[in-house]
Amino acid sequence: REELTRLIDAADPDVGLLIKALALVPLRPGAMAALTVKDLDVKTCTLKIPKDKTGSRVLHLPPKTIAFFAEQARLKTPDAPLIARAGAASWDKDAWKKPVQRAAVAAGLEVSRDSKGKQHSAVTLYAIRHTTITALLNAGLDVLTVAKLAGTSVRMIEVNYHHLTVQHSHQALEKLAF
Repeated sequence: REELTRLIDAADPDVGLLIKALALVPLRPGAMAALTVKDLDVKTCTLKIPKDKTGSRVLHLPPKTIAFFAEQARLKTPDAPLIARAGAASWDKDAWKKPVQRAAVAAGLEVSRDSKGKQHSAVTLYAIRHTTITALLNAGLDVLTVAKLAGTSVRMIEVNYHHLTVQHSHQALEKLAF
């Protein structure tokens, strides 16, 4: 969380909002970029994900998360991007790549230098998805629910985050000991 906060604080305001949105829900960056205001239903506390790698789904969100997205939707038309770039334009990988890199370098996250001495960071916007999934698993959420929230399979969660589920299994078994 501390590194995420540093990254958000170091980012331009519009990029910071995109990073925060991805830290709140485990979406792929492209799916987040495709969201429009009409995908948010504040009354039912839901966010419809109409376009993603594995199809569509609906997420039921807690009040603080709904409040964040409602603030992003305020005064926008239904077809406007929910999380917009400066100037109300939609995000895409070409628009977020360099600003995320600048923010990561400024935040001092995984920084290295290339052969010309220019600083680069290993942090990508997609890494925020991994951070969010990791946080859900570390909080003890079951693998099936995490997979459904993230729009992926249980198998992919197991392959990529097995080390986290082993830790939770050990902790759960430890509670059974007497």
